Amino acid sequence: MPQQPGVFAQMSVEENILIGAWTFRRDRLRAHQRLAESYERFPILGTRRASPAGDLSGGQQRMVELARVLMTEPRFLLVDEPSAGLAPVIADGVYATLDGLRRAGVGIVLVNQDIPRALRIADYVYVIDLGTNRVEGTPAELGDIERTFWAWSRPLAGGA
Repeated sequence: MPQQPGVFAQMSVEENILIGAWTFRRDRLRAHQRLAESYERFPILGTRRASPAGDLSGGQQRMVELARVLMTEPRFLLVDEPSAGLAPVIADGVYATLDGLRRAGVGIVLVNQDIPRALRIADYVYVIDLGTNRVEGTPAELGDIERTFWAWSRPLAGGA
């Protein structure tokens, strides 16, 4: 799921979500079951199913993208900055969804600059700065986020 919004603006919310079912497009029952699950997960999308996706708020468009991705029942997700440009309350919902998926066994690689929020749902963290892995570990091992941040943000020895 890329950082930049990726809905087909002129298509309806439902059409956007159903694009995610292309791998099993001939299995209509499965596609409609997955669509129903999307509407349970994101009720606002059910009420807006016939609306053009481009008319939705940024947070609602992010929900459409996530619902589309989940149509394939993925085992792993690569998610880039899921809350970029979203209101805090909407971002909280996106992270709650990601945490629920993680708890259900979906592996998630999360690229995120919001370190405190990422730490709340992460099992393991790599902090990469300009291509260098500055620190890694479980959230518990990383401890105090401010201390951890200052430890990895100092220049490398030798002025690199």
